[in-house]
Amino acid sequence: MREIKFKGKDIDSNKWRYGSIVKTRETDGTLLYYIVDEENQQWNVFPKTVCQYTGMKDMKDIDIYEGDITRRRWLRGEEFRYAEEIIHFDNGAFWCILKGGGCGELLGSHLTRVIPSQIEVIGTIHDTEIS
Repeated sequence: MREIKFKGKDIDSNKWRYGSIVKTRETDGTLLYYIVDEENQQWNVFPKTVCQYTGMKDMKDIDIYEGDITRRRWLRGEEFRYAEEIIHFDNGAFWCILKGGGCGELLGSHLTRVIPSQIEVIGTIHDTEIS
């Protein structure tokens, strides 16, 4: 069974928080999102920064989350090739989408050439966009 966890940027400190996600509605209808860690500490996070863990790790044993920017490398002949991709969740699956557009490949699927040992997390789309 895969591990289900989330991350989101804390509204007060702008730091990444990791754990379970809790969504609540204020009396005025406003939705609030909280990340709750294993010690039951909770942080109010920016809704647009909430990302789900893919269940996979990159080549450096870093957790891969939706919204992560990755660099994929593969060997073609005697040369390494590289592509920057964004991890995206759609139709019940995680996809690697070429940065700037293009077709996606199912992340970790045995049907494609994209495997976690070829991927390195180099950032996230949420490091520059907030709210």
